Formats: sequence, C-alpha cells, structure tokens
Amino acid sequence: MNKFLIKVMTVAAFAIGGGAVVSQATTVHAAAYKIVKTKKYATKTPFYYAGKGNAYMWNKTHTKKILNLKNHPGTQWYRSESVIMQNGSKKGVYYKMVAPGVRDHSWDGYVARSYLTKGYGPNYVGQYRIGFYKLNEDTQYKVLSKSSNKKTTVTIPKGTILGGQSWIQNQKVYYQLNLQTASHELRDQLGVSDAIQTVSNVLSTDVLKRTAPSYLTALSQPDYVVDNNTGGVSKSYSIWKNQLISGSSDVIWSSKMTMLRTTTDGYVETYDNVTTDGITYKKPSLPTASQKITKAVREGNTIVLYYANHLAGISDEKIGDSGDEQYKLAIRKLGPDTDNKYTAIDNYLVGGQEYHAGFVGY
Repeated sequence: MNKFLIKVMTVAAFAIGGGAVVSQATTVHAAAYKIVKTKKYATKTPFYYAGKGNAYMWNKTHTKKILNLKNHPGTQWYRSESVIMQNGSKKGVYYKMVAPGVRDHSWDGYVARSYLTKGYGPNYVGQYRIGFYKLNEDTQYKVLSKSSNKKTTVTIPKGTILGGQSWIQNQKVYYQLNLQTASHELRDQLGVSDAIQTVSNVLSTDVLKRTAPSYLTALSQPDYVVDNNTGGVSKSYSIWKNQLISGSSDVIWSSKMTMLRTTTDGYVETYDNVTTDGITYKKPSLPTASQKITKAVREGNTIVLYYANHLAGISDEKIGDSGDEQYKLAIRKLGPDTDNKYTAIDNYLVGGQEYHAGFVGY
C-alpha cells in the first residue's frame, strides 16, 4: 500500500479514537488568541453590563466561556487590568473583570471592552463610607427622632462639623449626617436632643468622584476626634463614635463607669453611671459635664485638648488662671489589648487614668 495512504489512514483512525489530534486542535485554537499588551491598575474601576444580549466572559486564552454577563444583572464588576488580544491580524481590547463578592475568583475573567459601561449598575447598593462634613451655610435638614420616630425640620448653623456616611444607590451618591456625633448642647439648641440622623439626601450624581454640593465640605478627621477601635475591621466603621469608657477593657458588666467623648462640633463631654451588657454601653441622655474645646494638638498617639474650665470627674491639668485655655487633658492611645485584629479593643490613658474604647448604643 502507498506509504502516504497508510499515514492518512493512521491519523484518521487516531482522530476517531480521540487522541492527540483532538488535543492538538485545542492547542491551535488557544494559540489563535494571544495577549500582546497588558496594563494593570492600582485602583479597581467599577463597570457594569447595560446591554440585553449575550456578553461572554472568557478565560485568559479565550478558549473557555466563564459566564454570560446577561445572566448576572445584579453583579458589580471591577476592572483590574486591560489587555489587547490579537487573533490573526485582528486586535481587540479586553478588560479583566473581578467580582469581589466571589472569593474563589471563579467569576474573574476577560470581557470585551465594548460590552462594559463605567460606573455602578442600576441594581447596585453599597460603597458605604464614613467621613466628616462641614456646613458652609445655614442648612435645613429633616432629622429623625429616636423616641418618636418622627421627622422634624431643623436649621443646622454654618460652620458645624458632623460625622456622616455616604453610599451609592440608584446610580447616585446619597449621604446622611449623624446628629449624635454633635454635642448635646447643639442638639438641645436645635430642639432635637434625641435626633439620630438626617434624612438621606443626594450628595452627588457623579458616583466615581463623589463631589460634595457647595453647602458641604468633606473634611479629614479633626485633631480633637479620638481614634476608636472597638474591634470593628470594616473600612466603613463609624470612627466618629469616639467614646472612651473608664477602666481597662476587662470591665465588670455590673460596674457603673464614666464615659468621655469628643464631639465632631468640638466639645468634650463626660457621662457618669454608664453600664454595659457586655456588648454595648448605655449612657444617660444628659452629660455630667461639658467643655468647648478651644485648641487640640495631636502628636503621634497622643491628643492634648485645651478648654476653659475644669471637666468634673476627669484628671485634667490646670495651666492658667484666665482665658479659654486654663485646662488641658492628654488622651494617649496605648493600643489593643490583644493580638487578634478581629476582636482588638484599644486601651487609653485619659489624664493618666485607664480608659478603653466602647461602642455606645444611642
């Protein structure tokens, strides 16, 4: 028999049996697509799929479909890198998309850029952030009362600094200001001493920049606000809930303790007869003592507060006989009482006395 014919018959028989010929075909298909350029991003930009047709996510060699974006309308994707894939003489831009909620990375893959829209999808709710805001003008807000659960309109004065949170929903950035971060004196002046927070308002329609409106200025943490770690590890943890409880973190549940807090509008307050159920601390509605902070100096782990009069129940230091800086109080952060970052509670020295961070239920 002709040697050439024998070779052809042998190859055909091998192909029918499912051997190297099938594998060779897969290899050839894999080689059809290759990445010729890659750009990685330090910040992962959000994207979503706004279409209705098929939009496939591929593996790196473009040989396997991972999923169809059409079937995951509520998933928020983030770009980690962009690549140029070449198939023969044709080139196309693909984004490597990741879904942070899928921990095994089984939903990570490459999607053609033309299918993707930058931003957060219409079904997305998230990106909660805690921060500080200064009012640039007298501003009216509807606030929610804790006791009555009713809304009341108040005018918060220009220059007031409040803690707040923002989040993304309906492709807009919303925010709330928390009245509990302010002093009792301010809330009492507004007639809403038990107010919890303002009703949510639109902060920005630009979900990527989160540009605040003209009547608000986003601020970094003021020097007089105490750093607080009660064991939370979330990036959105309420750092402005900065109350310190007397004693070390190993407290007796039946004990009655003193609480010290610095407020976002610049007061230092103390509350006596604070109790705990082992999870949260409960404080009286009225402060035992309060002073307006006139100066704050932060050096490393220590904050020194200055004010006019002695703060009852606190070991502050008298440094003058007149003016608004007659007393000073040093608050030194000692660090956590455990090496476990998930349960760490920070301990402090307040005027030389032991205190610890505590979450107070309002």
